[in-house]
Amino acid sequence: MTTSGIDVVDQEGELEPTCSVLVVEDDELQQSLIRDFLERHGHSVTVTADGEEAIRTAQRIVPDIVLLDIRLDGIDGYEVCRRLRIHPVLSEVYVLMLTGLSDREARIKAFESGADDFITKPFDEIEL
Repeated sequence: MTTSGIDVVDQEGELEPTCSVLVVEDDELQQSLIRDFLERHGHSVTVTADGEEAIRTAQRIVPDIVLLDIRLDGIDGYEVCRRLRIHPVLSEVYVLMLTGLSDREARIKAFESGADDFITKPFDEIEL
């Protein structure tokens, strides 16, 4: 696990997960890139591709962070974020919108829906 740049290793020499991350992304290539990057840095990653499944999965695993695309099948990322914010257990989960949308309106709408941060794709690994 990496905390403040320090790796935490268990007794078997394996990295311990720093945090659990729910990645909500409908593009399989993006899913793979994000998962690989986060797992390389010791995080526990769960991936889902649509909004309804994201909410069910979040309720089941209660992640530390949700990386949330805006454009999803079914309900969009804005609505997923709103639903997370009104859920008694999930309301404090950190939500990072990670999307190809970069216009001012998308950013404003993301923050109005309850997002904590907003990063545009393609993303820089340092930013993530």
